[in-house]
Amino acid sequence: MASIARRPDGTYRPRYRDEHGKEHARHFKRKVDAQRWLDEVTTAVQTGTYVDPKRARTTVGELADVWLAGKINLKPTSRARYADVLKTHVLPRWGNVALIRVTHGDVQAWLSELSDRGWPGPRSARRRASCPASSGSRCATGVWPSTPRSAWPCPRCRRSAAGT
Repeated sequence: MASIARRPDGTYRPRYRDEHGKEHARHFKRKVDAQRWLDEVTTAVQTGTYVDPKRARTTVGELADVWLAGKINLKPTSRARYADVLKTHVLPRWGNVALIRVTHGDVQAWLSELSDRGWPGPRSARRRASCPASSGSRCATGVWPSTPRSAWPCPRCRRSAAGT
């Protein structure tokens, strides 16, 4: 349920409850701005593209441990390799970046940079697979709207999938 209330100081306070029942509110000087914001948020909640503002500020570094702990089917050697890739490559570049700020283009540029430094494609693909900033991880934790395509294939994977 959503509503807009006029406050004694003349501002408007639109409020809504997210899918977990938590109330969120903002303040606007004009009622039309409050209504526009409320319409956008309620549409996002109803269509499943809503992202909790607090979760959107989660950084890659904050999610990394949770993400690695969630990889329950890994052998100890794979877990150690993923932890090493996180420590050596992912966290130095992405650790302080909010998940909502990581774009497909950023990840592709990072993979190109790794490739330019001499790391072969399969290792770069492995680094991408062990990156908690991938869209699949962000969707699963609710910090990014879910999409029909939840993972970003690297260029090498895309070529092999196309049969070339």
